[in-house]
Amino acid sequence: MKKAMVAVFACAALSVCAEIVERPDADTLWIENGKALSVADKPGILTWQKKDKLALASLDNGFLMEGNGSTGIYIPVSKEFPWLCINVVSAERIGTGYHAFSINPNLDIGICSVVSRIPRGIYCIPLAAAPKLTEKVRNHYFRLDVNNAKIHFSSIAMVKEPPCTVTVKPVSVKKGDEVTITCRTRSKAQYVELKFYQTYTMPNLRIADDVKRCLAKAVSGSDGKEWTFSFKYEGFKGGRLKEGETWRRGSILLETVVETDNEVVSCFQPCHAVFE
Repeated sequence: MKKAMVAVFACAALSVCAEIVERPDADTLWIENGKALSVADKPGILTWQKKDKLALASLDNGFLMEGNGSTGIYIPVSKEFPWLCINVVSAERIGTGYHAFSINPNLDIGICSVVSRIPRGIYCIPLAAAPKLTEKVRNHYFRLDVNNAKIHFSSIAMVKEPPCTVTVKPVSVKKGDEVTITCRTRSKAQYVELKFYQTYTMPNLRIADDVKRCLAKAVSGSDGKEWTFSFKYEGFKGGRLKEGETWRRGSILLETVVETDNEVVSCFQPCHAVFE
């Protein structure tokens, strides 16, 4: 039975109310789908903070954030569910000036931001390495920043496994190194393509001038759920690094385009490898 979570925890057990859905499946700790969006003057447990210049509203298929400002909410977190997945259905610019979307888990794991354009897709934020994350479920403050944008979300959820997980090896890359990127998909995929962006400003990064598309290959015996892409790293083409800078942890955003029998999904994940 689907339940909804309440603002009170008794020991490690979760109580229920009518806002965020608790444990809709074994993979999900909770999901905000907008069906009973809770908004108040101050952020609370399972309640978003109201801001004068940022409207929050329920939709038939999700919820909307529109305007200019930050909002936050106290949510349950646990190492057992180490992925924060934010599904952006659409985003458009409104007004003039700074146009951006930022995800701040507030767990000493960094902030994921995109500016100038906000791509649609599922933003998959890995939290397993966050110093503040514990095995025991506890309430934690989480923030979203919306600047001059109208964003339609289908859901925000804390899960064990996202639709696609990407790992990069080695984790410290020097020019001349062979890099292997492994994509593991939750559902059987027919096609997997990788794209690289500089985090924040989002210019495209190319692994070489003559490589137009980074198509992953299915691993034999994986039933279409594991894909790999390898290349020799000679520096990324594009981007706006200052002289002497390197591609530090989180400065590259990876987009994995996954095609299954039923849909095509883009998953965005910060790259935790360092490229010199």
